[in-house]
Amino acid sequence: MQKITAKQLDRLIKESVPKRTALGDGLYLTITQSGSVSFGFRYKYNKKSYLQGLGSFCAVNNTLAIARNKSIKLKALLGEGINPIAHKKQQRINEQHKLKEDQLIERKKKAIFKVVALEYIETRQAE
Repeated sequence: MQKITAKQLDRLIKESVPKRTALGDGLYLTITQSGSVSFGFRYKYNKKSYLQGLGSFCAVNNTLAIARNKSIKLKALLGEGINPIAHKKQQRINEQHKLKEDQLIERKKKAIFKVVALEYIETRQAE
């Protein structure tokens, strides 16, 4: 299958016919009934099909080239035997744990500072 170019993509978007169109190498463009346009990456992992969203089309922030780069990264994960969707979920969980740990450390620092500050105030009042 031949890859679709940026001009062909613009034509598909202007037509705005609700459908999913293959762009080549597992990359798909989905146009919904409401007219929203988004990219997706279809792949198989352990004999099961998946479609991972790659974000809405944006002429500045999420172009065809950016979506292709994202799909290349996902293919690399598949090549390593990693399910991209499960990998993304695990990254989010790890980020949440890290954030909670950082918040706990901050609370401990504030509590320690409060104790030291109160001790300092008490010693100054005694003078």
